[in-house]
Amino acid sequence: TFYFEEEQRAGSFVGKVSAVDKDFGPNGEVRYSFEMVQPDFELHTISGEITNTYQFDRESLMRRRGTAVFSFTVIATDQGLPQPLKDQATVHVYMKDIND
Repeated sequence: TFYFEEEQRAGSFVGKVSAVDKDFGPNGEVRYSFEMVQPDFELHTISGEITNTYQFDRESLMRRRGTAVFSFTVIATDQGLPQPLKDQATVHVYMKDIND
């Protein structure tokens, strides 16, 4: 769960997901991806950092979507061979109001 203030410029840090694989070498390297395309956020494949793709306005989100919370699934995949291991987590991003 992350809390993100509205009105921050695109590319601002929202939060970071993290997974650990105790294998050595490539088998222990974890990569991150969205389960489904997220037009409002970007996810750094290696670091797990999530950033916004545009400047949010909480009031506009409430009018347009009926909520100021985004929920999505992030997949963590190791680089193991022959079959990579995967796990997932649900991420919630709550927009914080700063100007009311």
